[in-house]
Amino acid sequence: MYLERIGFRGVGRVLGDSNVAVLYWIREYGKAVEPLLGNEPVETAEPDEMHYR
Repeated sequence: MYLERIGFRGVGRVLGDSNVAVLYWIREYGKAVEPLLGNEPVETAEPDEMHYR
């Protein structure tokens, strides 16, 4: 769901868990797949969860 651009709070609401738990899961997933990534530099970054008023 997060990869489909649903925010932490939305994922937490759907799964019945807190947004903090969702953030933890995403961080742990990132650590698990890090060895699978190449050493190539990142050319594009996409910010998420940013809100402007």
